[in-house]
Amino acid sequence: MNINYNSAVNDKSFFWIDAKKILIFIGLMCLVISLFQISFFTSESDIRGFWVLIMGWIGLFFFQFAWFANPLNLLALLVLANKPKTSLFLSLLAIGFAAHSIQLTELPIDLKDGKIYIKELGLGFYFWFIAQVLFFTVVLFENIYKHKA
Repeated sequence: MNINYNSAVNDKSFFWIDAKKILIFIGLMCLVISLFQISFFTSESDIRGFWVLIMGWIGLFFFQFAWFANPLNLLALLVLANKPKTSLFLSLLAIGFAAHSIQLTELPIDLKDGKIYIKELGLGFYFWFIAQVLFFTVVLFENIYKHKA
């Protein structure tokens, strides 16, 4: 019986499948951690990630689209296997929205122009941002890998 163990180790697809799973898992863990950490230190109080997740959609009315990086990257990962180019577009849009959030100076707290001012970004924000970058990385490399295949 002749078993060739080197072919499995040298196969790039074998490595990429494992790396993709690990990156997605780490990204999901970063998202979960971000929910329980302070995302923003503001003029009023410290805001944890779960509040941002629940209330972030309000930013739509104030042209703050960072919250939409979450559903866009989720959708990008869901359609990645069947529509890699669409997935890349969605994830690129998500990373653009996420990057825009770095320069935010205020957060809406209601629909009637109520705002609080951001003094500093917290650890929760950085965990969330790392998750967005990891998801984009998975989509990008999956597109590169499929293009070469």
